[in-house]
Amino acid sequence: MNAKVFKKRFISSLLFLLLFMSDAVIRIRGYEDKSIDLQVVLKFTILILCFIVGLNSLKYKKFYSLNYMVLSFLGLFVISSSYSPNFSYSLYISFTYIAVFLFVFYCFMNLEFETIINVAVKAFFVFAVISLFLYVFIPNLGRFAYWSNDVFYVSNRMSGLAGSANNFARIMVVYFILLVFYKTFLLKFYSLKFLYFQMLLSLTCLLLTGSRTTIAALMVSVIISYYLHFKKQDKAYLFVGFSILIVGLYFLYPSVSMYLSRHDGTDLTTFTGRVFIWDVAIELVQNSFLFGYGTGSSVIIFPDYLQQIGFKASHAHNMYLQILLSVGFVGLVSFLFIILCSLKDLLKSKNYGMISILILILLVGFLESAAIALTANMFTIILFIGLIESKIRCNNTINLNENGDE
Repeated sequence: MNAKVFKKRFISSLLFLLLFMSDAVIRIRGYEDKSIDLQVVLKFTILILCFIVGLNSLKYKKFYSLNYMVLSFLGLFVISSSYSPNFSYSLYISFTYIAVFLFVFYCFMNLEFETIINVAVKAFFVFAVISLFLYVFIPNLGRFAYWSNDVFYVSNRMSGLAGSANNFARIMVVYFILLVFYKTFLLKFYSLKFLYFQMLLSLTCLLLTGSRTTIAALMVSVIISYYLHFKKQDKAYLFVGFSILIVGLYFLYPSVSMYLSRHDGTDLTTFTGRVFIWDVAIELVQNSFLFGYGTGSSVIIFPDYLQQIGFKASHAHNMYLQILLSVGFVGLVSFLFIILCSLKDLLKSKNYGMISILILILLVGFLESAAIALTANMFTIILFIGLIESKIRCNNTINLNENGDE
């Protein structure tokens, strides 16, 4: 095996580990738990490796001109650590995002886009299989569990290795989108039957999570992506069909809402208690609107509002509020501008898979902290893949070699 082949295999393996371990939970940790255990050591080791390998990205001349907007946004994370309630924790959170971004860019410099997608598919397939095994044979580990009135309940919702049904749902929905939109070149790696099997696996796992937000976001993001792809006549049919669906749901809402509700309907009106977190978050944002409180500061601040919220919360359960809390209005405007520019580039290159994923992240972000929560997660990795893809592969004039020259 020559050095070049070994290098590519090493980078692919590290990317696999990063994607697999980013949302994997070996044990459930409380919000206040900052102890060091195997889970922390494994994730930190992978991040350190990604950071060390990713530092090689700095030698590419185009790294700065291509990514100056994202680098500025990440720079806000680091700067905000200086006025955070917990400097070291905020700095660590910032480090996770920087390490992931540097490494993902270096992956693009050494691997084809098809290979990156294939590695992601492999990681999500293994994650899904192990999670399904836990769901069926070890329910206490594979299903969403919670305490209520000092009684421990194990629900039917699938959480798998992610520890949370909603987190697991996000992994499966990205897995499904990759399989659907990149089926053509994934046939280089898998048979058609196995691809269809993986699609069925991802959808089955997604439905077992019972994650209403993620399932709805998948439907909308895919519809929008196909709408952009269709011809004018087909777009008209799709628009009419979607309008009929929305009108139908409006009139059927009373019966539909009771079917979707897990309780007596109050979980829908309060968005499963999220409105109580949002009330506190909005109040906090008003007091530090421009620059926020520091990256990841919500995990330090929210415990002080336990009585007002009614339960423990570590983040805003809304990506936009979470960004406002962390780096303020300046950070939120920067983030949205980066996303819009990337969507424009992806649309230009007709990469509807990444368009669908970015739209998915934006939609899920209304009810979850999504790609910008606390430490970098799977959504963060996929987000960076989409952002970098929009800048590198979508510009035919750009071709970087090993030395970073054009």
